[in-house]
Amino acid sequence: MQVTKARYKLVQGLYPVLELTINGQLVRVDYEHHPEVLKAGYVFIGDQFEDTERELVEIQAPSGPLPGYTRDRKVVELYKNFLEAAGSLDYKPGLVEIPK
Repeated sequence: MQVTKARYKLVQGLYPVLELTINGQLVRVDYEHHPEVLKAGYVFIGDQFEDTERELVEIQAPSGPLPGYTRDRKVVELYKNFLEAAGSLDYKPGLVEIPK
């Protein structure tokens, strides 16, 4: 999984979003999250990657499998940083550094 761009945005001037370019595709990850899933090291990036990425997994939940999640270290770190930034008064839209 190759992350080539990461950006914090505000949708409609109100809602924080993490925008990633992964394998050439634009992915928007919103501020809503499930702390238990993130604590386990997973982030939802969308079903469009389900058939093409080994890093993508299905998490077995009480209601059934949850497709579209990744454990990619860079994506998880970017999302954790995004949640921290979006929860502060200093949230600033713009490009962010991709972890090495």
